[in-house]
Amino acid sequence: MTSSSQTKPLNDVFAAPLRDHAAQRAATDPAFRSLPDAFANRNRLHQYFLYTFVPRNLAWAFKPNNKAGSSSVLAFLFALEFGQPLSAEIANPFEQDTITHRLAEARLLARLPEHPDVSDAQAALGQCLRFTTVRHPASRALSGYFYICRAQQAGSEAFARHRLRMTALVGFDWARHIGTPDGFVRFLDWVAAEDALGGWMADAHFRPQTTNIRPEILRPDIIGRTEDFGSFYAEVCARLGRELPHSAMQPRNRQPKTDPTPFFTPEARARIASIFAADFAAFGYEPDRIEGVA
Repeated sequence: MTSSSQTKPLNDVFAAPLRDHAAQRAATDPAFRSLPDAFANRNRLHQYFLYTFVPRNLAWAFKPNNKAGSSSVLAFLFALEFGQPLSAEIANPFEQDTITHRLAEARLLARLPEHPDVSDAQAALGQCLRFTTVRHPASRALSGYFYICRAQQAGSEAFARHRLRMTALVGFDWARHIGTPDGFVRFLDWVAAEDALGGWMADAHFRPQTTNIRPEILRPDIIGRTEDFGSFYAEVCARLGRELPHSAMQPRNRQPKTDPTPFFTPEARARIASIFAADFAAFGYEPDRIEGVA
């Protein structure tokens, strides 16, 4: 009995061990010299480039934007590069879809400064097809709120220090406010408070999307909207001259659907418009037009 299989050419995957930390840091030194004031410190600049994924051939660069479909895009990119749907799983009652974030550990994708051929991360980025994703700031904020509440309910270590700070900074009571409209307003107040303190404790799941993407640095060729991933995937494939992998079109890591109406009070809407003003300006969303929460 025989079976058929498809083998990916070995030159399309990473064979060498992960480069050492010194080499990774050296790859972002040119960016630090050319962008000395773009980030609060040298480490934050390095982390920005480190959280950018590329394939072995450096044809594209994906900048994840947390709470904007990153898991779905990584699964799509896996199928695009390797011709098979991502079917491996990790049992995790809170995160649900952590396997997509193991692609770099598996040396199937690389974080940009880890790539063995990249000596200048900023220059390499400029030669790739660059893309990222965005989401309506209101639905993303509510999704982030449900996400941190779910961490509390699951007894997860995730966001433990952030949950402590929510209580200290805005009086969030995890026994009374979890999953409530009042709790959502307090969550928004906490996001604003962290930003006012310099943003050094802010998490990428909750802070403004412009802070994650830094469009003036990434200079994205394509910005995909989570509200229309089909068009986004089609454009990526068209720009790369590749066939669309229909096996990877289904969204991943979706939270349970919730009626957003009770949460989007006038008070919450005003806070969203203020806190995420840069996102509305950069990505063309309108504060008064709120898409449904995925």
